[in-house]
Amino acid sequence: MRLESVLLSLIHLFSLIFFIAVGCMALSAAVSTSLRGQIEYLMQWAQQLLEPKTLAIVGFLFVSYGLILFVLLLLGYRKSFLRVSLKSSKVLIDRSIIQEYVSNYFKTLLPNENPPLEIIFHPKQKLEILTKLPEMGDKEILLKRIENELGVLLARKLGYKEEFILTLHEA
Repeated sequence: MRLESVLLSLIHLFSLIFFIAVGCMALSAAVSTSLRGQIEYLMQWAQQLLEPKTLAIVGFLFVSYGLILFVLLLLGYRKSFLRVSLKSSKVLIDRSIIQEYVSNYFKTLLPNENPPLEIIFHPKQKLEILTKLPEMGDKEILLKRIENELGVLLARKLGYKEEFILTLHEA
């Protein structure tokens, strides 16, 4: 899993917990007079802390949190394309197209398995394919076969003739 996805998930989890806790506290305060009294006492205590320095720190923390969430959201949902140079022009290929070709390849190679698959575009248009394979006998022959057949598939179908990274994990 990419770092942006993990960070985005953690931030969403903390936001979810915060908003659910505030909502539960508000609902509880609606039916409990003693809780309303404690919230009122908490507000009076917080009012004493409302100095410009404290407000600046709290404001900075909230703005930073919002900006980090916004940037991670943009990074997580941007479209990624692979640029392939053909003889007369350049073509942009969406990640989902590559994923579909590689997924279909692994379905024909291992018909009884459905390995998870992730396609990553590294800087300078380097392609990485991550997947898990089941325990098998001769791994070296299988790796050579996958490397050759995927290379041919990517070259023929998409025009990608560059080197690619194949990362295989055993399930």
